[in-house]
Amino acid sequence: MDDVTVAILAVVLGACVSAVVAAADKHCLRHPPKAPMVFKVHAFETALRTPGTGWFHKKLRCDKKSFLRIYALVHAACGREPGPNCKNQVIKRVALTMLYLDQRGTMDQAAAVMGISRPRAVVYINETLDVLSAMAKRFIVMPSADELPLVEDGFFATTGFLDTIDAVDGALVRIARNHDFEGWISSYVPPGKHNVGDAGYKIWGHMLIPFPEGDAVQARRKRLYNYVHSKTRIVVECAFGRLKNRFRVLLGKLEQKSADRVCKVNIGCAALHNLLVLVKDGVQIEGVDPLLREAPTPVAEDLHEREQAICHEQGIAKHDAIADILMGVYF
Repeated sequence: MDDVTVAILAVVLGACVSAVVAAADKHCLRHPPKAPMVFKVHAFETALRTPGTGWFHKKLRCDKKSFLRIYALVHAACGREPGPNCKNQVIKRVALTMLYLDQRGTMDQAAAVMGISRPRAVVYINETLDVLSAMAKRFIVMPSADELPLVEDGFFATTGFLDTIDAVDGALVRIARNHDFEGWISSYVPPGKHNVGDAGYKIWGHMLIPFPEGDAVQARRKRLYNYVHSKTRIVVECAFGRLKNRFRVLLGKLEQKSADRVCKVNIGCAALHNLLVLVKDGVQIEGVDPLLREAPTPVAEDLHEREQAICHEQGIAKHDAIADILMGVYF
């Protein structure tokens, strides 16, 4: 092998060695491998172990003691127990559902706070709402016939409004548009008694509403009636206000698409509200509905049917009779 060939081979080998060294150096400059991913201990588990109740006040809008009592009731009503190896036991599922209902957010956001995947969170929330809807038969009930006189006495003692057994109102909850819906109207009021409602309702023998504002401005008798009527009716408006201010999911647009699921969200909120009242929860909730902006529009008159016309006239007669009685009481 001559000197020229040796020189060429030396240059080629040198280039190859340089390339290998450079590649090795580049390989060594890579970031060190990351530590294996582990789940952190979430705030809920920490809050359960510690004596404080701050996390429950902020996230679930109730005392820790109240949450544990509600969990015990829901747990007892569950049809089946999660497996022993299931990471998310019933107590965490109840907390997840209350977090979703109490915070004005989405199921995704509630799942992130609780460290649960979104698909599993949707399943857990729906299952818990199913249990609460079943429990509602026990915890959302109308007064019995024996209890109605006590309700009537309570209204009269508060405002002096006669023969009242109920205050009626509606609450606005935004939902996704659905294509299949139906409405129903059903009512039963004992003879001689009535409900009170706002101007959005029609006056009947069983439903008394305020005098029109234009008439009330010109007559003290009607102004007094409207004042006492409003004080009587406000209990139901405050009830809706507390419901929405505690379960702030009702202040936004519900994610649920089916009418059944929308109903179960509302029933679940009402059931939890009654349970929190039952356990005497100490968190104070404001009683003003944030979504109320305008007075309801009075409904149009429709007296084509004879029976409706008679009931309507009975309502007007009771309207005027109570206004006269109130004038005698207050003046």
